[in-house]
Amino acid sequence: MRYLYLLLMPLALFSQNIKESQLDELLLQKEKSVLESELHKNAWIAPLMLSAEYYKSNVNDLDNDESKSIRLNLSQDIYKSGGIDYEIEQAKIEKRLSEKILKTQLQQMNITVYEYVLILRVIDLKFKQLNFNIKNKEIEILSKQERYNKGIIDISELDTSMLELSSLKNEIESLGAKKLSYTKELKFLSDKPYTHIELKSFSLLSRQEFLEKNAVHIKKDEVEHKQLSKKIIASSYLPKISVVANYRYEESKYKKNIRNDKTNWNYGLNISMPIDYNERTTKEIAQKELMLLTSKYHNRLENEKIFYSSIVDEIKLLENRIVHHQEAIVAYGNLIHEVNELYINGLKTEEDLIILRNTKESKRQDILIDTINIKMSHLKLLKRLY
Repeated sequence: MRYLYLLLMPLALFSQNIKESQLDELLLQKEKSVLESELHKNAWIAPLMLSAEYYKSNVNDLDNDESKSIRLNLSQDIYKSGGIDYEIEQAKIEKRLSEKILKTQLQQMNITVYEYVLILRVIDLKFKQLNFNIKNKEIEILSKQERYNKGIIDISELDTSMLELSSLKNEIESLGAKKLSYTKELKFLSDKPYTHIELKSFSLLSRQEFLEKNAVHIKKDEVEHKQLSKKIIASSYLPKISVVANYRYEESKYKKNIRNDKTNWNYGLNISMPIDYNERTTKEIAQKELMLLTSKYHNRLENEKIFYSSIVDEIKLLENRIVHHQEAIVAYGNLIHEVNELYINGLKTEEDLIILRNTKESKRQDILIDTINIKMSHLKLLKRLY
């Protein structure tokens, strides 16, 4: 079944990261939807009704009567004021809709895998960052303890630093729990560990591309489907022509072995049109449903434009933050150079250098984290496509 999966997979997000069982489930849904649309397309074809009967009766203890018969009945609509054509066209739209929905579901799975991988990588970076911060806090506590022992500071300053260290260690524990949770969620979708999943590089979609490929257009197909439903309802109150045909063969045997075989058949046309008190209300309801769905489609399209602008602003904010982090790293580099000169001359301690270096490395993690956050923003856009 794997080759069918390739037909479903958007080329921009082609991946082998999804579990086979998940893909098989999607493909079963695809096969089911194809059969359902085929069933709908041929629903106007009436069944040929076949029935058989057998009777036996006795008038007295000596004589028996027997009767056997076979019947064929057909009532086939051949004209429904356009209704048949509308139903066939509606079935085609249903097939197209189901294919788009399945592609969207597969797209969502792949992007969700990428999201989990990125989140787990951010967690790993935050682990490193917290370890740098913890080392700095431990150095700070040792320094404050010496100053407290000498009576330079009071216990509240030392206590504050110790509480801050405890808080940093609690953050480590929270990150560990978060990592376990996302690792579990990833296992539901993929058999690969997150460290073995190759990340794609994503560029920012243009506004036009985002809107043209947006999954909101599935709603447009739903509007078209509802338009046909409205036409089908309208046609159901117009004249309908049906072919009617009946065939009956009967074989009877009476007392004293007298046989009587009969063959009857008839065919013709039936023209009918309902006169329904609720016709107008039913049509108005169909019209309102169409208007409501159309309104939802246009509102959703406008919301997608706003969403795109918000993601662009989000990416710009993250890019600016990266610039600030880079500026801070340069500043810390200069400061480390100056403090190192003072340390060589005995004017600064080794601990001062370690704290500055740890802080600089912590800022490097900020750059890596926000770089991943930009990728996450790109995925937010890709997740809205089909």
